[in-house]
Amino acid sequence: MEAKEDLKEKLTESSPLIYSSDTTKLKGNVTNSKAKSCGNLVTFSALWITYLVVSVAYSILAPFYPQEAAKFNVSSLMVGFIMGASPLCVTFMSPIFGYFIPQIGLKFMMIAGCFLVGGSFLLLGFLVKMSSYFEFVFFSILLRVVEGIGSAGYITASFTIATILFPTKTGTVIGMLELGSGIGFAIGPPLGGFLYKIGGFFLPFLVTGSTVLVFIILFVLFVPDTKGTKQYVSPRTLLKFSMNVPFLLLILCHILVIASLGFFSPVMSLFLIDQFNLSEIYIGVIFFIGPAAYMLSSIVAGRLSDKLGPRYLIVGGLLLSGISFFFIGPAPFILNKSHVWLTCTSMAAVGIGIGFGIVPIFSDMLQVIRRIDPSATGDEMYGYLSGLSSAAYSCGEFLGPIIGGALAKIMSFQMSASIVGMFLLTEAILLLSVTVVDQFLPRLSAKI
Repeated sequence: MEAKEDLKEKLTESSPLIYSSDTTKLKGNVTNSKAKSCGNLVTFSALWITYLVVSVAYSILAPFYPQEAAKFNVSSLMVGFIMGASPLCVTFMSPIFGYFIPQIGLKFMMIAGCFLVGGSFLLLGFLVKMSSYFEFVFFSILLRVVEGIGSAGYITASFTIATILFPTKTGTVIGMLELGSGIGFAIGPPLGGFLYKIGGFFLPFLVTGSTVLVFIILFVLFVPDTKGTKQYVSPRTLLKFSMNVPFLLLILCHILVIASLGFFSPVMSLFLIDQFNLSEIYIGVIFFIGPAAYMLSSIVAGRLSDKLGPRYLIVGGLLLSGISFFFIGPAPFILNKSHVWLTCTSMAAVGIGIGFGIVPIFSDMLQVIRRIDPSATGDEMYGYLSGLSSAAYSCGEFLGPIIGGALAKIMSFQMSASIVGMFLLTEAILLLSVTVVDQFLPRLSAKI
């Protein structure tokens, strides 16, 4: 009898709308449920808007910073290093922030991260006041590092909050955040060029930096306060993850997919000019095709991930993007002549494949972790995963242009793109093999 009462009490706690016999209490539960749902949507909206604004701030300096740096005799190689300082910093700091989220607290980490990003951008506007090459380079790197630390804290905390608010719709919320990020990266360069034209070097940084700082108010008002629990992911659990093949392949997949998108930055424009003699406007349009397709596919990929499961979507995305890389040039063993329409179509296919290859990864990593350690379901695990995901993303962001530039020195663009496609197809085959073993050979799966 006592066991029956205990069971009823647990069911009442988990499903108050079904098991409550008090009509007044039932209405109150419905009201509270609606209020909580509305509050979650408001919080997520604040996250999404700020995510977009931070992405705009991150990408706004691309059209004008290199030419200002040239006035101080800064080489293109050094400009590339300055640009890469921020994602490189995010790569190292995100896992650290993710691990210490339980102690620091999500709300504080978000506010502090945005403060560092906004403040560093405001100070970047004063670089033109520097009097020497050394001062310009030193403070550029310093401020980009500070920006990277802030970005690591903000991105890690925002991903964690989003997955905690909507634990059953992880793919959808990740897809929405990626959409906001994509829109921000698309708006940033043209907005930066416009502000630079009407107000010089300082205005773009003034507008974006102050906007990020103002948006901190959204977090103060709409993000719930979270106290540090000082409960960490145990070293034993971390060791289990680091020795799990599917988990490691998902991290590698995250890095490869983002790196493949960044591959185009140093080499694509030269290829388009050489092959088709296109103007800067048309080159910009072709550059936009891939990210635009990625933005649109990220929402679909997120929703399908929640409904169908993430793994086969990731494999399908890798296969689509990998095959498409062979046709961008195209590869000399496929066609002898390049065509604009084929390049544009392939760029769109790459963007769609990347959307399906990247958005479901967080959900898949979470499922793998729950299979390894069913008890690892607390907020500290969400924080650890968020930090790891943002680190992998930034690592790919840092490596992509380097890989593109290095391959361009030793082979043609057509062959370089084919090499990237081969990496993606290899990753797809490895991930598919592990998935088949996991589903149909469970005893063998337990060993890996």
